[in-house]
Amino acid sequence: MPDEKGGIRYEIDDKKFLFDAGYSDIMIRNAHSLGVDLKKITHIVLSHGHDDHSVGLSLLF
Repeated sequence: MPDEKGGIRYEIDDKKFLFDAGYSDIMIRNAHSLGVDLKKITHIVLSHGHDDHSVGLSLLF
């Protein structure tokens, strides 16, 4: 069973970063519950290409 982790969002000046996207839709659900508009993300950073860090991206596009 995959670990239910989502991404981490950082804001620096006018740039909005998403660091990793997790394994499922948990990142999207967490963002929604926190009032974060993922459409405003300007940069995406993946620590590495494993599924547990990147599958959530497929749900954004």
